[in-house]
Amino acid sequence: MKYFILIVFAVISVIFSSCKGQNKNADNIKIINIPIKWEYIDTEGKHVIPCIYDNVNSFRGGLALVEQNEKVGYIDKTGTIVIPVMYDRASLFQGEYAPVELNGKWGYINRRNETVIPFDFDEAYPFSEDIAIIGQNGKYYLIDKNGKIISNAYDEINDDIRSIDNDPFMVKLDEKWGLIDSKGFEVVPPKYQYMSGVDGKNLFSVALNDKWGFIDKNGAEVIAFNYEHIGGFAEGKIGVALDGKWGFIDTIGKVIILFMYDSVDRFSNGFALCRQDREYIFINKSNENVFNQKLKQANRFCDGLAWIESDTQKGFINTEGKKVITADGYDWAECFNEGLSVVSTMYECGVINKKGNFIVPMGIYHLELWEDNQPGSIMIHKNYMNGLLRCDGTPLTPLKYNFIGHFSEGYAAVESVNYAVVDNTGKELLALSCDRVEYIGNGILEIWNGRDNFFLDLQGNKYNTLGKAQEAVKKN
Repeated sequence: MKYFILIVFAVISVIFSSCKGQNKNADNIKIINIPIKWEYIDTEGKHVIPCIYDNVNSFRGGLALVEQNEKVGYIDKTGTIVIPVMYDRASLFQGEYAPVELNGKWGYINRRNETVIPFDFDEAYPFSEDIAIIGQNGKYYLIDKNGKIISNAYDEINDDIRSIDNDPFMVKLDEKWGLIDSKGFEVVPPKYQYMSGVDGKNLFSVALNDKWGFIDKNGAEVIAFNYEHIGGFAEGKIGVALDGKWGFIDTIGKVIILFMYDSVDRFSNGFALCRQDREYIFINKSNENVFNQKLKQANRFCDGLAWIESDTQKGFINTEGKKVITADGYDWAECFNEGLSVVSTMYECGVINKKGNFIVPMGIYHLELWEDNQPGSIMIHKNYMNGLLRCDGTPLTPLKYNFIGHFSEGYAAVESVNYAVVDNTGKELLALSCDRVEYIGNGILEIWNGRDNFFLDLQGNKYNTLGKAQEAVKKN
């Protein structure tokens, strides 16, 4: 059975259920709004859990977190209090344990409200793969499911880069960074000034004694600490600075382009834009000035075209160095994306296609080509409002939104007075009243409203967990 949360306020007004879809396909579950108490109703509007709580949360794993008189506890789907409303703060159960706070200290309980890890901590976070991060006396540690501290003390423990169980944690101690594994063992003692994970590369860029290099997750040096600055990987090459000049190395640290440039951009379409003596050139992987020209301004190659400006020409060239678009009424152009480029002067901007024709004429507004938006669409900002244009310049959505999220599978969240979901034709499918909404794929929306977090399908049906939403959508 599905459950919904009903909020009851001191003055009654009937509104649609918190973030419940407001269209003809929705279940039309309503909520009576009076600001004091909350209750749960089922999909037929039947009251299933009494209106006695000051705040409630969605069910997860059969339990929901509820608040009453500034204390929190847990109920099951029959409304039975299974863990007394006695704690100061708490998190939802993830697995069998949940962190809870009592009298200013955090510990862990199980689903029978038995204390499984004593209330000894200043901070406590949910378990993941039998490991949790806790804070005590200004330091952070890893603990196991027995509450045993398995790591040294650190000023910070960062698990953002962990995607699989054996990924390390980045840790900080006395302004230095290192790595520990999931058993708390120091794989790399904190000794680096800076550390950042490289997505998908199983590498970390690190700085030591003001020099940059790369290590792997075991701490082995992959690229020597010779460099003053490091850029990003692209086409198997990375820009690095040595003795005030930039060059390129490969992924094992071999120098492939000598250090002779004042700045470099990453490789794109086989070329890199480099600056030397206040002029720009394009080089290939052999460090040849491929077009034998020096430029006043330029942008990297995208979609096979690059913006250039010299003493004699201004416009776009192709990868053979041939000018294919002459600038007409603009002084600068962004990289092409999905066949479109934003062009601008100091006061105006517009959009052209790869033939150089204006799709959006020059005007006083701000335009962006967002990779996260509907492919081939244009974000337009004017008078503090946002809208989308098609690649031919015709409106995709009205110019009325405060926010437009990224499109995924042809759907995006938008916000004006309330949130809504639009499809790739600009049609609004659901109207929503909530704090935040995100389309996460496969016909499912994730909704946040206060402390409440749940899921909807595109018909407005509500689910307490992502798993239930996925199961229902799959059946339909």
